[in-house]
Amino acid sequence: YGAGHALKVWGFPAPLGLLFGAAVAALAGLAFGWLAIRRSGIYFSMITLALAQMLYFFFLQAPFTGGEDGLQSVPRGHFLGLDLRDDVTLYYVVLGIFIAAFWLIYRTVHSPFGQVLTSIRENEARAVSLGYDVERFKLVAFVLSAALAGLAGATKTLVLGFATLTDAVWTTS
Repeated sequence: YGAGHALKVWGFPAPLGLLFGAAVAALAGLAFGWLAIRRSGIYFSMITLALAQMLYFFFLQAPFTGGEDGLQSVPRGHFLGLDLRDDVTLYYVVLGIFIAAFWLIYRTVHSPFGQVLTSIRENEARAVSLGYDVERFKLVAFVLSAALAGLAGATKTLVLGFATLTDAVWTTS
């Protein structure tokens, strides 16, 4: 919804609209992660699902989302001088975004940050005993995950030209 609103109402160019959508998702991930990472296991899952359902009802009631009809007629615009109304051009732009996001994920997993996340997954108590601020690492991972999901949703909105409530249902969370 962030990217769709920025593209349609505010007239952002496509790259800025995509970045805005990812940034909005990252901010939501920061807020939700700050609440959720204090718990683990089933409690973590229940809190995140409850927050996702709350967000769904917010999107249902908010005037800028179009309610049950969704946000329609989002323009594709241009991406760095390329006309995105051409489906082949749009395909290659989305492919480039996918490759860049995949590279970011790969670099994150194989970085020292990713190794700390692996150690937290394997034995959280040991990571704490080694002096790592586990909650901070979990929060950064949560925000990064939300930003990548937001980028994917923003790209989907750009490709299809609409954003609907089906993107905010708890099963998609």
